[in-house]
Amino acid sequence: GAFTVLASTSGVVCSLVLSSSTIWFTQSGSNGLGKVNTDGTGFSELACSCSGGVFAALQGSNIWFTSNQDHTLIKYDGSTFTSYPTGLSADGPYGLTFDSTRNGFWLQGFGNNKIRFFSIASDTIDSTQDVATSKKPFQGFVDSLSNTWNMALGSTDLIQIPASVSTTTSSTST
Repeated sequence: GAFTVLASTSGVVCSLVLSSSTIWFTQSGSNGLGKVNTDGTGFSELACSCSGGVFAALQGSNIWFTSNQDHTLIKYDGSTFTSYPTGLSADGPYGLTFDSTRNGFWLQGFGNNKIRFFSIASDTIDSTQDVATSKKPFQGFVDSLSNTWNMALGSTDLIQIPASVSTTTSSTST
């Protein structure tokens, strides 16, 4: 079928999120974040002084994204970028999953084999909620019961962090 190019970016686009009529995107390179309106107007690439963005999520009026090469979580509030260390020293974090029950983000540390929780209230990693796994967590979501599910890249396993914060791993067939 036919398609229309909405915008051409300077880096490889990695993730998209929609806020009203604005599409936010992460991209490789020093322009880690960008936006364009759904009608093609308002295109801009925002320099974040990072090594590029991977996955993005909205929380309130802020857009958050991961920078796997800098090992940081970055918040953009519409005018300022704020970078937070994640303690993930290998390749990661990649995915980030907003958890409204716990008021923070689960960060999937692919190369670190770890899932970490970032508390928005304290702007820090809560290491008491770390989940170590051999499954290379990459991306996730939170369901309606506040369970957090994580996809393990290159595996047939889904990793579940139950709402009670105990941890189990369940195998799935593909």
